[in-house]
Amino acid sequence: MRHLIIYAHPNDESLNHSILNTVTKHLESQNHEIITRDLYKISFDPVLSLDDMQRQFTGEAAEDIKRNRTIFPGQNRLLSFIRSGGRACLP
Repeated sequence: MRHLIIYAHPNDESLNHSILNTVTKHLESQNHEIITRDLYKISFDPVLSLDDMQRQFTGEAAEDIKRNRTIFPGQNRLLSFIRSGGRACLP
């Protein structure tokens, strides 16, 4: 099976990063294909701008969205999110 893990936590020493490592190691031991997207490392901007919103109405997407759509094409995939549960970090 193919897995896309969306990870969002700023601290590589966190419990969440430990969970990411554990999940990744387990899936690799089962010969699963894994792609991890660390939203902090790619400087993902979660804010929906007016420009982004207007593009949605025309069916056009921003370049970063287009790029991310192509990293994990095909069927037979599982999408997982690992993010902070604390109130100090935005989802």
